Amino acid sequence: MTGFVERARTVAGEIPAALERVRPEGVVALIGALLAARSVTVVGVGGEGLVARALRMRLMHAGADAHRVWHDATPGIGPADLLLAVSGSGEIGHVNHVARRAQDRGARLAVVPADRPGPTASRAHAVLATPAVAVGSAADAVASVQPMDTLFEQVALITFDVLVLELVDRPGISLDGPPRRHRNLQRAPQTGVRDAPMSGRARSRDRWTS
Repeated sequence: MTGFVERARTVAGEIPAALERVRPEGVVALIGALLAARSVTVVGVGGEGLVARALRMRLMHAGADAHRVWHDATPGIGPADLLLAVSGSGEIGHVNHVARRAQDRGARLAVVPADRPGPTASRAHAVLATPAVAVGSAADAVASVQPMDTLFEQVALITFDVLVLELVDRPGISLDGPPRRHRNLQRAPQTGVRDAPMSGRARSRDRWTS
């Protein structure tokens, strides 16, 4: 177990080293883009896609009209909407393709890369770099004993969690919203307690509904 504990300490030390290098102006830019958006659609592949989906879930819990690319129920995107791409290298071909198509339709673009713009972030309205090593990242990114983009994915996930905490500090935004924002199939309903009617769930494409 000694080897496990030592590796765990090494990995646990990598994450704050990268978080400390996240630029505040990038956080401010991304928060501004999220607050201004009528709807938010996220895109990413592999582990980066899972991180993007986690952010999408929290945004939905906070009241945003949030979706992910490739989901069957994702609506169209257009002016006043935001596409948020998680792309460590910034050079993932079909993520770049989706970003271009979103901008062709008038949507704004936010990108979360590892440590350098790349083709996708170079055209973005907001960029929040998380300077952890990823495939193709610059030499000065925070190094890792972990494979491939693992550290970037971990740092992006925590960055998004902190970003959501920053969002819910603002008036009218809360994670303690209507019960219908949260899945309720994992537990039996309480006696005498009913969910809000389905019509109460209908959500217009307005900003940050409460």
